[in-house]
Amino acid sequence: MTLLMRYVGLRISDVVTLSRDHVKDGRIEKRAVKNSKWIRVQLPTSALDALENLPLPIGAAQDNKRYFASDTAKVRSLVKGAWRTMSAVFKRSGVANGHPHRFRHTLASELLGKGGSIEEVASILGDNPATISRYYAKWTPELQAQQDALIRKIHGTHLAQIENQAFTC
Repeated sequence: MTLLMRYVGLRISDVVTLSRDHVKDGRIEKRAVKNSKWIRVQLPTSALDALENLPLPIGAAQDNKRYFASDTAKVRSLVKGAWRTMSAVFKRSGVANGHPHRFRHTLASELLGKGGSIEEVASILGDNPATISRYYAKWTPELQAQQDALIRKIHGTHLAQIENQAFTC
């Protein structure tokens, strides 16, 4: 679960409803539970390996398709159970203010910091660009470096030289 939230940016509701039908050719292809937007993301090898080695959920039928719960379980109860589990993991590992959504924020910040556009990050996370701008496009050292590089592109231009000459007169 943690690998999927951290490296793919899935919401907890998307993790608990993930089924074997959603994983094709090393990628997840599913509609988000929250907003029905498509999530199409390449899985890292570690997440693929972990999914392949998961045992059937307790009490699930042999033909069960979900990775983390039986196919008949209700989404709300699955989300509550996953929240309790993640809260216990954060507490036992000493992570202050641990929250499953923090993984999504981390991934979004990293993608933006590596030069991903707001639209690309929105597509990866199965969200809309306005939401990414509002909640995820926060200051990071990488984002500051990109902004600095962008502003340096106008330094030394003809217009900047004319403005400098005007101020020195």
